[in-house]
Amino acid sequence: MAKWTKNLLASLLAISLIIFILWPVLAVFISAFQVGETSFSLQPFWAYLQGHRDLIKQSLGVSLTVMLLTTALALSLALYYVGAPLKIQKLLRFFLLLSLISPPFISSLAYINLFGRRGLITYDLLGLRLDPYGFWGIVSMETLGFISFSTLLLINALQALDQEMIESSRSLGASVTQLMATVLLPMIRSSIIVVMLLTFIRSLADFSTPTIIGGNYSVLATEAYLQMIAYGNPEKAALINVIIILPACLAFYFYLKENNRQLSSSKVTREGRLFTATKSKTYMGLGLLTWLVLLLLLAQYGSIVYLAITDKIKGESYFTLSAFREVLPYLEDSLLRTLVYALISALVAVLLSSLLAYLEHIQNQSYFKAMDLVSMLPYIIPGSFFGLGYILAFSGKPLALTGTAAIVVLNMTFKLMPLSTKIMGTAAVGMDPSIFEASQDLGGHWYQDYLRLFLPLSKRAGQLALVNGFISSMTTFGSIIFLVYPGQKVLTLVLFDIIGSGKYRLASALSCILMGICIVFAGLTFTLGDRKEYGHAINR
Repeated sequence: MAKWTKNLLASLLAISLIIFILWPVLAVFISAFQVGETSFSLQPFWAYLQGHRDLIKQSLGVSLTVMLLTTALALSLALYYVGAPLKIQKLLRFFLLLSLISPPFISSLAYINLFGRRGLITYDLLGLRLDPYGFWGIVSMETLGFISFSTLLLINALQALDQEMIESSRSLGASVTQLMATVLLPMIRSSIIVVMLLTFIRSLADFSTPTIIGGNYSVLATEAYLQMIAYGNPEKAALINVIIILPACLAFYFYLKENNRQLSSSKVTREGRLFTATKSKTYMGLGLLTWLVLLLLLAQYGSIVYLAITDKIKGESYFTLSAFREVLPYLEDSLLRTLVYALISALVAVLLSSLLAYLEHIQNQSYFKAMDLVSMLPYIIPGSFFGLGYILAFSGKPLALTGTAAIVVLNMTFKLMPLSTKIMGTAAVGMDPSIFEASQDLGGHWYQDYLRLFLPLSKRAGQLALVNGFISSMTTFGSIIFLVYPGQKVLTLVLFDIIGSGKYRLASALSCILMGICIVFAGLTFTLGDRKEYGHAINR
């Protein structure tokens, strides 16, 4: 009985991944190359490539520039971080984590607030009227938006290095500069490549930043968005998304290769200083660059808060909360819907990811390694690609979901699967197999092991996956923009519309509300979880 139910559950989980991840991806490719009802051709693909070379060059130019700048800055911040005192490390990590909970286009809003034609710096402080739009506007805001995640990845890679080798280099008289150039950088080569590839993929797929501050500078992602939203041409949108995904797939191949090499050689991550910096000019330069980036992050979020709580009369700013009152009508219908969608998608994603990790790593279901690869697909494809796939896959029988809340929640849920599965899988790999073997010897069934052993042992990972899923769902945009009907909008779409209409004070207030909700949820989740664990310890 237990084996039959396990096989049934495993089959249902595999089928759900095929239907809600693999099928939408295939639907986009089918739509891109379909000519008529039954025939397929590559001619439209080649014709678009030849007719839009400038657009493709612009997209690759932005992505490559963002990749190089982000990697260089993230590496500088990470190297400074691991040599800094613990108090400074905590401060830096706080601001890096803070920037991960913001909506995807808040950097663009801050950029307009600071450097726009009426910007706080360009107009109010310097009296300039500059045009902030175009190539460098996109590059600067994408770089600032991606730098936190990239820095945290590199910090984790550096803190997992062998401390003894670093101490040996220092004892042999290596300077800080020599230590970085000959020891640290070569040892985290795989992590650097991973960061570069992930940044390239994210930049290539980003359409919200170019849409807001790109001006006349268009890229493939914005063109795909316009083909779907403005012109109602899903076939052309599918074709453009396929062009976007090809270099992304190539980059992801190298990402998997380098990531596997990194995982095979990595050790447990340690907190604290990796080395003690002396008065090295190189390290002081890294510190100067780090605090400059931190200042930009502070200016970014400070400008959002400042604009949300001030207004102007005859050029003079004064304190007011009117923006929060004015934004309340926008929350009446969308706030509860957004919270419900985010909670459901985060909870279901954690449940599915925990089952997938348990069946693959604990029960050793071999075919679930293939399902694990399928679950990673939403990680590499653009959000607009995944959303368009849902439109094409579920607009008719047998699953006609278009226009329902279900299609939005399902899209958000399976978009969360890659990171949730990675978090739960890492927890499963770290568990002692003898615990489950002993349970089996005592007659325990698989579902008892899952409920009584696996879930309690992976509690912290589950909390992390839940918080990440909730924040990602609250701030998601690209994958659901094609799925949400006008009367069923979520907060990020409302925010996008407000920015598009030029109501920057209201957009700043709504951004503050969004970030506040995410911070409160994260705090409550970890605090209540730790308190419950502490209560169980006392009762024992």
